[in-house]
Amino acid sequence: MAELSSKDFYFVQKIKLNKLLLISTIILLTVLSYLITSLFHLLNLPVFAILPLHWLIYFFTLIFGWEITLPVAIFAPLFSFFISGRPIFPILIFISLELATYSLIADLLFKKYFYNSKLKNKFLFSFIFIFISSIAGKIIYIISNFIFSIIYNIIRNSSNQFNLIQILKSFLIGLFSSSILIIFFSILFYYRYKSKN
Repeated sequence: MAELSSKDFYFVQKIKLNKLLLISTIILLTVLSYLITSLFHLLNLPVFAILPLHWLIYFFTLIFGWEITLPVAIFAPLFSFFISGRPIFPILIFISLELATYSLIADLLFKKYFYNSKLKNKFLFSFIFIFISSIAGKIIYIISNFIFSIIYNIIRNSSNQFNLIQILKSFLIGLFSSSILIIFFSILFYYRYKSKN
């Protein structure tokens, strides 16, 4: 077996260090997400109206991109569930998929289309990108809820109905926060990507 040259050795060490840094960052952001949302619960603030985890995921996406934020979006609700029992199962699955969609769609749209010369009004498209990611996340929430209800009914041989109206009502609770979020992060993402140009 051939020995590694010093150059190859340091390259391998760098890869290991990068992986360690990546995993550490994901764990740190996951724990931070739990602590911040727990603080909202501790202060009896209306979490479902303020949506602190939604804000955090967009902020992490802005700073770290979807590659780091997507795992955080998936693991943060799971971590919170195992520690505190919130959010309850199966809602934590729907929330995880919703948050992951926010991060993935927003980051990919900005990276792929923001510097397109055909897009004259960059700020308008920044707003559109964040809006699209927000709507996509909610659509994924609804679809995953629907699929789960079908699987649950098959496994349990029950006839629980998929309640779209109830889901839409839950979205309305956080409508104000979601609206402010879209405007706020449209501005932040715009200036971040504009500064790179």
